[in-house]
Amino acid sequence: MIIDRGKIRVDNGVEYIMEWTDDNGRCKFDQYLTNGKMIVNKVMTGCGFTTYSLKNQENTILVSPRIRLLQEKERDFNQNNNQLCYYFNRERDYKNKEKKSIEQLVEEFKDYKQLCDKYNRPMKLMVTYDSFANLMTMLERVFELDINLLFRIVIDESHTIIKDVLIKEYNNKCVLSAFLHKLFQYEKLLFISATPIIDYMQEVPEFAAYNVEYVELDWPNKVPIDTRHYSCKNAKDAFNSIYSYYSRHIDPHNRHYFDVIHYGEGLSDYSYEAVVFLNSVDDIKDIVSGYVTKKQLIDISEITVICANTKENATKLRKAHPQLEIKASIPKKGERHTTWTFVTRTAFEGVDFYSPCASTYVIANYYVGSLQLDIASDIPQIIGRQRLKTNVFRNILHIYYKENISIIDDDLFEAKRKEKMERSLIRISNWTYIMDDQGKSAYLHDVSRTIDDDPNYLYIKTINGKPEIDNLIIVSENYCRDILKNHISWYCMGPAKLHRQYSPQVMQLKDNLEAIATPKKNQDRIKAILYCFQKHPECQREIFGMLHDEGYNDVAYYFNMLSTERIIANGCDPWKMDQELRHVSGETDIKDLVASLFENGEVYSKKDVKWMLQEVYDKMGIAKTAKASELPNYIPCKITNKDGLKAYRITI
Repeated sequence: MIIDRGKIRVDNGVEYIMEWTDDNGRCKFDQYLTNGKMIVNKVMTGCGFTTYSLKNQENTILVSPRIRLLQEKERDFNQNNNQLCYYFNRERDYKNKEKKSIEQLVEEFKDYKQLCDKYNRPMKLMVTYDSFANLMTMLERVFELDINLLFRIVIDESHTIIKDVLIKEYNNKCVLSAFLHKLFQYEKLLFISATPIIDYMQEVPEFAAYNVEYVELDWPNKVPIDTRHYSCKNAKDAFNSIYSYYSRHIDPHNRHYFDVIHYGEGLSDYSYEAVVFLNSVDDIKDIVSGYVTKKQLIDISEITVICANTKENATKLRKAHPQLEIKASIPKKGERHTTWTFVTRTAFEGVDFYSPCASTYVIANYYVGSLQLDIASDIPQIIGRQRLKTNVFRNILHIYYKENISIIDDDLFEAKRKEKMERSLIRISNWTYIMDDQGKSAYLHDVSRTIDDDPNYLYIKTINGKPEIDNLIIVSENYCRDILKNHISWYCMGPAKLHRQYSPQVMQLKDNLEAIATPKKNQDRIKAILYCFQKHPECQREIFGMLHDEGYNDVAYYFNMLSTERIIANGCDPWKMDQELRHVSGETDIKDLVASLFENGEVYSKKDVKWMLQEVYDKMGIAKTAKASELPNYIPCKITNKDGLKAYRITI
């Protein structure tokens, strides 16, 4: 069973666990470690818990769900021929052959252990969930090591035990079940996640069978994420919107930008880079093919792609552009970052970005029956991936939802679940009533093919040739549904509460903002800021600075985007202002889209204009019938004649 031990208060000003030290330089978190099993909800990504596990004085086995994270850590820690970590690398190449034999891995560990013994330093081993059992076999049988005596096993990004069920635990695949079965044979386990997973872990048999302590880190300097929501038809449509905004906005130095934060008196920060998280390499291929290869609006040198390094993905990307490659690593602090970085859902977990000014975009494409397979369920892990404190856009998240599906309908969710359970029980019942072994095997093969075609279709997995309900899938669905429903409570690390000194006027505003605890607190905070702006215009720059320093970027956003007159006209209501901002953006997007379809100088008949405008309206989700006479509303044109009939000449 899981035993909730409550919260652990982290000292004010601490952003990384390794910074949380006592007078003797020892990490204060060490005192909370036990010799048993523990879950730590670190609440926020980017607090350096993985680094802590690899730098403390314990022998550690770090288990990660993602190869790329381990590759990044191996690169970071094993520099200049100084091997601080050993990576049990069972990766395979494009032909499914292991890159290293078990004999090579044994020799590498032997050399590594000798180095640790020679310099009296702890062993730090790294391995994926999939290869964990093989590593344990090598350590125990070949080197005869007592794991319980020597090692603490740290399970990084442990929420993936729940989230990755449809990737690693369906049909006759039992990667997670086998991993958990082996894992719980050991004593000192430390599960790390930035997601509140206690309610879901309790449903997993291993966590129910053993005593597991649960603690949550309490950070004084956390700030809410400023989420901005948009609708789209698909990933390409969402990217069109992102690029359209970028292409229209130019700073005083003639550089295009994705976002801006104004501080008054002409001082502003601009975002010149974008990190776009999406589901599929196919989406990246289509975007690059359209914007790089065909339209030539983006140079290939300004694109970075982070995804699974497979032959299939590499082939797809090269079809979009022959120079498009999967990046082996992400640029570090001080290294050059490209304008556009595309990241797929299985590639980023635990990986850090160090852009000084990047904006973060998530393009979701889920429906109620596919929550576990969409990147929207990864948003808590995406938040905080931008590590640099100097990036003022790191706590702003732009989310594109397909067809305005931003809220999960509980009734629809339960109805889909009921249908899936009924289908699953019928399949299991049918298999039970088949009498001969050959018939059972053939029926089970058909079930397996159905699940392979659509992992969302059934709640069935196969154990020892027998179909049964996979409860892990149900737990995973609950987790993903709740993640998407509770997006209003996302946080990231903010500046330390340093009790800065402000002018009396601004200090009064700060105190007023902190005291507001009404149901419409953001609206009331905007009213308080507006009042201070109007009463003390000389303090505008200081007010913007205070809002940034104290973590109020979510409400400062409206003062960046709208005039005080428009804020007053909307009654300081965030919902109304969001609607106005979407409308303004939508009007401009229509003009851009129309301009992209019509060629300057060309003459178009009324019929052609009507047909092309209707295509724009349909794409933008505008429920109206197009008229040729509406064309002058969007682009410059002149009425003329073509084949004796009224037509329009484009004069952009």
